[in-house]
Order: sequence, then C-alpha cells, then structure tokens
Amino acid sequence: MYRFSFNQRQFIKDGSTIQMLQQSTYLEPRYSGIPALNLLIFSHISDFKPDNRMVLSVDRFVPGEGYVKICSKTYTQSSNIPFTTRESEILRLSYDGLTSQSIADKLLLSIHTVKNHKRNMMEKTATRSITELINLSIKNKWI
Repeated sequence: MYRFSFNQRQFIKDGSTIQMLQQSTYLEPRYSGIPALNLLIFSHISDFKPDNRMVLSVDRFVPGEGYVKICSKTYTQSSNIPFTTRESEILRLSYDGLTSQSIADKLLLSIHTVKNHKRNMMEKTATRSITELINLSIKNKWI
C-alpha cells in the first residue's frame, strides 16, 4: 500500500489562493501489481498551513512499522529564491546566449560544474529548462 500526499495552492476567481491537501492511497493486489483501490481525498488546509511552500510526499506501508517515507520534496515560492553569486553569474551568461561550454571556458570551470549550477537553479525554481529558468528570472527581476 502506498500513500501520496501533495499540498497545493488553488487560485480562486477573486484572485485569492487557498491551500489544499491531496492525499491518495493505492492498495495493490499481491500478484498483478495493478492498483485495486485508489482512495483520493482533498482537504482545505489554509487555516493550518499559512506559508506557500508545496510538499510532495510518498510513503509505503510496511507491516509492523506503519507508513515509511520513501521520498519527500519541498517546492518554495519562486519569488523568494536567492541564487548564489556563482549561480547568478552563470544565469546572466546563459541569458547573454553563451553555451555551457562557453561559460565554463570564460569562468575557468568544468562544463560539469556549470551544468550542476544550472540544474541546481532549475531545481530551486521547479523549472524544466534553462529557457524557462531565464523567463522566470526576468519576470522576478533576478537578472
């Protein structure tokens, strides 16, 4: 049995937001591996969770132990994300159109280091590409 929890922001027509908790429990049969039952619950949690962080959590039921956490990931509100000095420098050079190799050569770094910085920035902002990261950074005036 697996349990997935994810809190999320819901946008209301009047422009406000509320916090919702989505919980899913999957019961799987012993042999087929196909979920036999999926229980899905949505709860309004704005009164209990005033911050805007979103958390995804996956737990597995272990007999005798209860639910054991498999993984957990926290996503922060993008406007509060500060980059390190080096990350900001790499972001600015990416914005200027330089490739990872060109940035590595210019800053006397390994290309792997540059790619790690880019990956870390994308992870911090929950973006999936350097283009999406640059657009978000322009919107939030980080560059």
